[in-house]
Amino acid sequence: DAGTGAMVCLSGGSFSMGCTEEQNNCNEDEEPVREVTLTHYFWIGQFEVTQASYEAVMGENPSGNAGCDDCPAENLSWYDAAAFANAVSEAAGLESCYTCADGICEPAGDPYTCEGYRLPTEAEWEYAARCGEELRYAGSDNVDDVAWTNNNADTTQPVGTLYPNSCTLYDMSGNVWEWVHDRYGPYDEAELVDPDGPGPEDSQTQVRRGGSFEQGAGRARVSARYESEPDRADINRGLRLVRVVP
Repeated sequence: DAGTGAMVCLSGGSFSMGCTEEQNNCNEDEEPVREVTLTHYFWIGQFEVTQASYEAVMGENPSGNAGCDDCPAENLSWYDAAAFANAVSEAAGLESCYTCADGICEPAGDPYTCEGYRLPTEAEWEYAARCGEELRYAGSDNVDDVAWTNNNADTTQPVGTLYPNSCTLYDMSGNVWEWVHDRYGPYDEAELVDPDGPGPEDSQTQVRRGGSFEQGAGRARVSARYESEPDRADINRGLRLVRVVP
């Protein structure tokens, strides 16, 4: 489908989400570790959405590092990312997972029952980044193997040029931050099944994951999480799509 790029199918499963032993130097919002089960199969983009894919769907390219078709699309707000997911769904004849009006988007309902494309939930994102391994970053304990950070890059880089994790997913750590579906909120110790956020109802911020070329290795860890206002766009913010297998 236009805009999605290659996708990888992952089965459901259970995992420990948050500041597990190999993560070290965690932030407080990565604790307590909680046991999460995802009960569904889902497709996830093998790569961050590229500038070429974004422009093919939206007819424009807002990226700061424009002209690099294979680099991730960036300078995107959460609202931009949700609107892109809806446009890809519409092009494929699928239902939209967000309701958008006047540039403001909201989740349209339970993300796990929506048939269209959307942003991964925070649990789906971390499950995919970890891919069943106890590694600090997505695919390695050595950040430079798998992630473009401020240690080895000064702008976005073409997707898929470093090593993938064992699920063949590239750039889950580094390159650009990836917006996820959930509102930002604290963790609790509950054992959760198919958590969908959206965080506290009064939360005004969305979660972004994976670090970027502008940040250091600590933010590229698979459990690291940060919050941002949904209307904030930056040259280090992009996205990756998911779709639940019907």
